[in-house]
Amino acid sequence: MNDPGKVCVFFGAFNPVHGGHVALAEKLLAQDGFARVIFIPLPAPAHKANRPDMAAIDDRVAMLKLATAHNSGLQVADTTGLAGDPQALLKSLYPGWFDGDHKIHSLVGSDTLALLSPQSRDLVKSGVVPPLPEDGHPFYTQVDVGREEIVLDPRRVDPIPCHTRSTDVRINFAAGGTHYCVDPKVADYIRDKKVYALGVTPKKPNPLRPGPG
Repeated sequence: MNDPGKVCVFFGAFNPVHGGHVALAEKLLAQDGFARVIFIPLPAPAHKANRPDMAAIDDRVAMLKLATAHNSGLQVADTTGLAGDPQALLKSLYPGWFDGDHKIHSLVGSDTLALLSPQSRDLVKSGVVPPLPEDGHPFYTQVDVGREEIVLDPRRVDPIPCHTRSTDVRINFAAGGTHYCVDPKVADYIRDKKVYALGVTPKKPNPLRPGPG
C-alpha cells in the first residue's frame, strides 16, 4: 500500500512532456509505493539556457496538466511566475517542507541533480553520481530539504515502454508532423497554440512512428 507521506518530485524542462515522462512517474507509483509524484517544470532551466525552442513556462505547465489528468497520483506544480533553481522553487511552492527533518525523494538525471544544492554539484563533479549514459535509466534519491542535503541512495527506475526525447518531439512538430509518444491532448495543444511551429529549423526529422523497443 502506498505511504501517504511518500512523495517524489520530478524536476525537468518538460519541453514538452511526453509519454516517457508520464510512464516513468507511473512506474514510481507502482514500483516503489509513492503516494504522489509531483512534476516541477523549471521556468528557466540553467542547463538548457538560451534555447530558441524552449516553450513558455505557462505552455509547459498546461501541457503537463493535460498529460497527467488521468492519474490522481500525478500532480503538477504551477511554476508560472516563479524563478530560481530547484531548491528555491521548492521553498516557494512547499515552504512547510523546510520545517524540521522533512525528507522527500527526487527523480533526477545527473544534470538536474547538479542544480539542487552545492553538495549535489560537488557529487556530480566528483563522479560519485556519474552522468547517465544516453540509454541509461533515470534514478531517484532522497533529499533532506530541511537541511538542504542529498541523502545519496540512488535507486534506478525500471525500464519504461516509451523511450524518446523531447528534442525528437519538437523536431517532428516543427516539421508539421506528430509523435507517437505524445498524449493526443498535448499534441492538439501544440498544434493549436503553434508551440513549436516557429523558430525551429529541423535538420533531420525523425520517423513519425514508434521506434524499436
